[in-house]
Order: sequence, then C-alpha cells, then structure tokens
Amino acid sequence: MGVAERLIADGARSAAEALAQQIGTGIELLARRKDGTEFPIEIMLSPLDSDDGILVTAAIRDITVRKTAEQDLMQMEAKYRGLLEAAPDAMIVVDETGDIVLVNIQAEKQFGYRGDELLGEKVTRIIPHGFAERLIADAQRSDADALAQQIGTGLELSAQRKDGSTFPIEIMLSPLTNPEEMLVTAAIRDISARKHAEVLLQLKIAELSRSNEELAHFADIASHDL
Repeated sequence: MGVAERLIADGARSAAEALAQQIGTGIELLARRKDGTEFPIEIMLSPLDSDDGILVTAAIRDITVRKTAEQDLMQMEAKYRGLLEAAPDAMIVVDETGDIVLVNIQAEKQFGYRGDELLGEKVTRIIPHGFAERLIADAQRSDADALAQQIGTGLELSAQRKDGSTFPIEIMLSPLTNPEEMLVTAAIRDISARKHAEVLLQLKIAELSRSNEELAHFADIASHDL
C-alpha cells in the first residue's frame, strides 16, 4: 500500500506532478512476499521518459534490520528511562562519540537545562574536561579498552551548569550494550558538600597541628624553667 497512491494523480494534479513530489525522497512502506508475509521497505523513485510516456524506476531496499534496531532502541530507551528517573543522582547516557542521548530529571535540575536542550549535545557542554577524553580512544586503544579502564571507578571532575558556574562531581560509568553502538551511563553526584567538608577537615588538622606544636613548645619552656 502506498506506491500506487503516489503515482495516481488526484483531481488537482497531473500524473507527472504527483510523481515529481516523490522523486528523490525515501518512501517507507510495507511490502508483501509471495507467501503473504510483510516486511518494511524504503523506496526511491526515479522517472524514465519513454515513447509511451513517463515510466518510473523504483529502487527498493529491505529495511527490516534498521527498523528492528530502531525498535530495540525505543524499547531500550523506555526501559532505561524508568531506571534513570528512579535514580537519586543525575544520570546521563552518552554514545561513544560523546553525544548525550538520554538525561533524567535530576540531571536537568543539577545542570539547569531542560532535557531537550542537552539531547544531541556533546557531553563537554556540561563536563568540559576529563569525561569526553575517557570515551574517545587514542591510537593505541579501542573505544572499549579506553572505557573498560574507567568502569566501576569514581572519577572526580568539574562540571558546568547552564549559567556557567562550576562545581565538583563524582562520576560512576557503566556500559550499556546496544546492537548498533556502545553507550555509557554516567551517574553524576554533586560532591560540593563533601569537598567543603574536606577543606574544613584539613583546616582543623592544620589548627590541631599548630596547637600541638604550641603545646610542645610550652612544655619545653616549662621543663627548662623547672
């Protein structure tokens, strides 16, 4: 169904005009085999002039594999969408080239973007340094090898919000298997409070060290006086 309708002119168009609108465009339709089974196809139409009028060449491509992959991706997105939204941390899914393909609501809140503003963008938009380099393999390593070294380890990096402000984060990477490509899930946690506590702890340690030195010095003086 569909090809004939594109070749038959309606009352407002000639056959040539009806065909001209389809030339050069990929038409996705269903085809039927002799045994009655149907499969998805993509058709490219090309006109041929002849003594009998306009003839049409139709290049037909079986797109079953592509449609199956698209369906798998949709199912995967639906499956992982629920998991991502249930996560307490900001979650993003990135492909092997560093493009963001999924984000959860926590990521939107943490970075100050709407989800549609991040989809298709490079991960460097929110994590300028460090993360993308771990997804892009160098000449000595495959993408999988480069990623494998980071799986299961917490990466401490700096992230950037939409307003340009930066904050420290910890990232945990997990691979997602996909028939078409390698995807990576990144759980992102804002560790500003932890870093602030670490600074305070270092200050307390330094203060305690100074107190100990002063106490030791006082003890030396007291001992000498005695």
